[in-house]
Amino acid sequence: MGLIEDHANRDRLAVLTRWYTTNNISELTSLDDYIKRMKEGQKHIYFLGGANREVIQHSPLIEKLIGEGYEVILGDDPLDETLFSAFKEYKTYKIVNVARTDFKEPYKSDELRKEVKYLKKVYAPLIEYAQKELKENIKEVRVSLRLVDSPAVIVADMMNDTPNRERLTEASSMKANTRYHKEKNILEINPHSPLIQNLNKVVEVYIALFRMSQMRTLQL
Repeated sequence: MGLIEDHANRDRLAVLTRWYTTNNISELTSLDDYIKRMKEGQKHIYFLGGANREVIQHSPLIEKLIGEGYEVILGDDPLDETLFSAFKEYKTYKIVNVARTDFKEPYKSDELRKEVKYLKKVYAPLIEYAQKELKENIKEVRVSLRLVDSPAVIVADMMNDTPNRERLTEASSMKANTRYHKEKNILEINPHSPLIQNLNKVVEVYIALFRMSQMRTLQL
């Protein structure tokens, strides 16, 4: 808890911390060693919390990061997310929780930004339909390029708890027999997933048939 409470000695204490990462889930590493292994031009230390190391390592949230050669710290202790929400920088490197919607992909180029803009138009039918049908639980549906194999993933809105912290809070509420209110988060969809591509086509056909039905009704 010293990293959270002892602001004056935070960096000195951080040197002593050890973490599991996607580079090696069975051996602990220091933040300084993590920095030494960073990709050229990397500006941030990446972190993701979860139930256990194996689950986090295979999270859809870091598929692209790992594929692009970035290392991610695996926070499998319930206090890790609380720690990194307070301890946001080490030396000159910002610590980034990749489970949040404001996470900016380091591999995102101008070309990829143009692709996202184009894909938003292509998947507008599915996005609009999903937002309407899931409005009780989802704040927004977005096209994402952070996914590789997974069709979709839930990410935390900027002001909300991450899905992992929600899981922990909900579990605590159940133990205490108290009511827990879930906030609406963001659903990111993978435009390169066959499932998402097929869903978009189905929705397009559904919308076209619905409009034809309305026109026939008006003609009658």
